[in-house]
Amino acid sequence: MNLEQIRSSLETDDNKALNHIYISYGTYCIENLMKYKGCMKEDAEDLFIEAVMIFREKVLSGKIQKLTSTRNYLYSTCKNMYLAKLKVERAKEKKMSDLEMFFYSSPFVTEADNWESDLSQAVKSAFDGLSEKCKDIISYFYINRLRMDAIADLMGLANADVAKTTKARCFKTMFTSAHNFYKLNAGNV
Repeated sequence: MNLEQIRSSLETDDNKALNHIYISYGTYCIENLMKYKGCMKEDAEDLFIEAVMIFREKVLSGKIQKLTSTRNYLYSTCKNMYLAKLKVERAKEKKMSDLEMFFYSSPFVTEADNWESDLSQAVKSAFDGLSEKCKDIISYFYINRLRMDAIADLMGLANADVAKTTKARCFKTMFTSAHNFYKLNAGNV
């Protein structure tokens, strides 16, 4: 099917185009994500479905006017979503890893078995000492996993950049406070 046939099918909701896309390109996209990107099968299938929905919306909205290869467009969309997901996961892992390594390698850690408990108490104490604004922004971001633009709206901030800067300041304050708490109470928490 060419782009005009796909657009026509999508506009009439006859599902011919979607069936064609799933049958013609699904296996290619899913297998290549698994083979070349190391994506798990379930994740690859979810990414393909999401890519098809993005493609559908862009075709119906007129954002895609010309397309040389539907298959390549769908695979590129899947691949880019997967790489973006990996980037976010790695950033979260690095943040947690940095925090754990900081406390674990601290000279104040007296028993290896207690470091997680000590870390947890230090972070809880630091969080409790934050202003309400900082508690809110950290909770929205790390617990509720809201995006910065949503946080900015909820908190009445000018935009996502202001929310991001505020979150960074609050996190730094919490980190410093947790470190100080931990130094003062090492082995006593």
